[in-house]
Amino acid sequence: MATKGASMKNHFFVGSMTVHLSKNLKYPVIIVPEHAHYKRVNKILLATDLEHLYNLPVDAIKNIATIFNAQMDIVHVYGTEDNFDVMYSRMSELTNNLCSLNPQFHFIYNREVYNGIINFAKENNTDIILTFPKKHGFFRKSESKQLIFNAPFTVMTIQ
Repeated sequence: MATKGASMKNHFFVGSMTVHLSKNLKYPVIIVPEHAHYKRVNKILLATDLEHLYNLPVDAIKNIATIFNAQMDIVHVYGTEDNFDVMYSRMSELTNNLCSLNPQFHFIYNREVYNGIINFAKENNTDIILTFPKKHGFFRKSESKQLIFNAPFTVMTIQ
């Protein structure tokens, strides 16, 4: 899918439809940036907020990494002095669930989650960003939505 239409009017509709489908389809949705060129997927960045890991589609993540035969980087961006014991415990749990993929995990400090993910992706030659959009309240900023609309990388969403 794309997030840009032929006009500003279409941009709102097409982009909104892409976000809606990425949050509601039970199948993976791949969002391709406007000027992307095809290349083989060697590195996947799994972006996680380390919340609600029991809902994480572990089998789907394993299938995607296996299909692409890609290396997996698991990235958590934090902007405050979070409870590191809890963060490490959750990351350890996630890494154990995905151990067959031999993932590398990274804690990135950045006050802006989007910037932390994009900077890491650029520095580490990421080919696709994997994220799990959640339904948020009206006043909560959606990091997945920001990735869908603005990332210079292909983004894959799964539920």
